[in-house]
Amino acid sequence: MLLDYLRNNLDLTHSIEDLAERIAMSRRTFTRHFSKATGMTLIDRLVNERLRLTRELLETTSLSIDRIAGMAGFQTPTSFRQHFKKRFQVSPNRPPAGVYATETAEVSTATTLRLNE
Repeated sequence: MLLDYLRNNLDLTHSIEDLAERIAMSRRTFTRHFSKATGMTLIDRLVNERLRLTRELLETTSLSIDRIAGMAGFQTPTSFRQHFKKRFQVSPNRPPAGVYATETAEVSTATTLRLNE
């Protein structure tokens, strides 16, 4: 599934054109189907998935903030910090375990978009 591919490749830069081509759709058809299936734009979905990963890494590893930002696909640590603070209303410091567990912005990942391999 396309969402699995995105989740497993968060550190890469993804363009709508490349993803649409990957599943043999036009850009317009892809964006329409993606939004309908996920309830959000591709960019919003990527940011949500990247923040989910950073939250998990912050809670379970001792990696630096800069390393976590890069692993999650944020272009800069500053970009990561801005998105994180906007979502969680705190800076991305090392939290106690489970402090972000109440985040409810996750959206259902059910979709019919499939990768052509």
